Amino acid sequence: MRGSPNLEMAKIANLTYPRKIHIVGIGGSGMSALGEVLVGSGHLVSGSEIKETQILERLRSLGITIYLGHRESQIADAEIVAYSTAIPVDNIELLAAKAAGAEVLHRSEVLAGLTRIKKSISIAGTHGKTTTSALISLALSDAKLRPSFVLGSEVNEVGAAASWDEGAWLVIEADESDGTFLHLKSEIAIVSSVERDHVEYYGSYEKLQDAFGEFLGSASIKIVGSDDPCAFHLGSKHSAITVGVNKKSDFRIENIELNKNYSRFSLVQSDGKSFDIHSPLLGMHNVKNLAIAFVGAKMAGADEESLLSALGRFGGVPRRFESRGSVNGIGFIDDYAHLPGEVKPTLETARLFNPERLVAVFQPHRFTRTRDLASEFADAFCDADMLYVTDIYSAGERILHGVNASMVVQAIKENNPNFEVYYEPSRDQLVEKLSGLLRSGDILITLGAGDLTSLPDQIKTMIQTTSLGRNQK
Repeated sequence: MRGSPNLEMAKIANLTYPRKIHIVGIGGSGMSALGEVLVGSGHLVSGSEIKETQILERLRSLGITIYLGHRESQIADAEIVAYSTAIPVDNIELLAAKAAGAEVLHRSEVLAGLTRIKKSISIAGTHGKTTTSALISLALSDAKLRPSFVLGSEVNEVGAAASWDEGAWLVIEADESDGTFLHLKSEIAIVSSVERDHVEYYGSYEKLQDAFGEFLGSASIKIVGSDDPCAFHLGSKHSAITVGVNKKSDFRIENIELNKNYSRFSLVQSDGKSFDIHSPLLGMHNVKNLAIAFVGAKMAGADEESLLSALGRFGGVPRRFESRGSVNGIGFIDDYAHLPGEVKPTLETARLFNPERLVAVFQPHRFTRTRDLASEFADAFCDADMLYVTDIYSAGERILHGVNASMVVQAIKENNPNFEVYYEPSRDQLVEKLSGLLRSGDILITLGAGDLTSLPDQIKTMIQTTSLGRNQK
């Protein structure tokens, strides 16, 4: 059994003085980032993980004690033992910590403790959290405000996924998936979009919206994406600053220019003042991320020159429209998109490259998501010329009887009977088919939050091996 703490019974970590903290499963992206900011803020940190990774080497270099495997003895005299939702409640270290009288706290309860000692900018929303959080962190850094930050991915321009510095601000990518973003104490709260997701936790889309409303309402400064109907509605209820193409926005996006090399647009304040933003990030969805990041960093005190400079040099985060190279004139792109509202703009962006054919591969993410959202994928892939759908990536969920990837295929076929869509559960068969199908001028784009990211390299290797074999004959 896995799970998050009861929100009503949450215990916020007291991190106002040095503590001895042990992190169970420290090798995960979220937990390693937490470890990094904790050791940076003066705490004595240790952690356990099942297998060796490069992340663990980095954590050791920061002074964190790393144990391989889970054992009772490793919690030693830890005052706080932190865990994530991925850790089973019967984990041997968690049980030992409870028996020893240590505070056993969910990651969110420890992160919430950090928001009690710095002013926080918390970025929530179904789409764009990592990119927007990274943009704000970079902008505040360029403005010499020396922010601390906890992001969902390592970013080249800011040097890491997490950092603790002496500035007043802490930038946090706020996770709404299990309600724990409500633990955070936010000076500035940002909601980019609210799509119907995580209903397996909340019970209904309405309750998900209520949680976002509570998140916004707790902050002094609220910012929402005005082009998302739900976010705009919540923003109206909570007197939020609105940002988007919507003409009613406090900051309006105008004069948009999109191509395969850059995005350019004007951001116009309600008083008429305009800012010209030029960025290497591609696509309309990133224009909106850039605009929201500009406003968020501006509200935190970043000067306009630093803002425009930071947004102009930010190259993106891993697995967000990430180029995976080319072979024989075939281009490869990998993207984290796994929701209908993410897939569609990602494919629209790929179209800017004018491929001969845009071939998409989609890996559905989680059984509950597939059950709840299969029908909403019906028109999400229309910008592709053909689509292959793989089996569901479970992300640790138990199998749900009657829920499978063919539900997505069927939804697409019902709405678009002439669209080329195929269900291919075998990874080996998929690699073989695509290696023979792709030709010069095509782009293959992999979409999903699971392990599909390895597919481009597998296909490139097979194409190169096949080409080599032909040349040797």
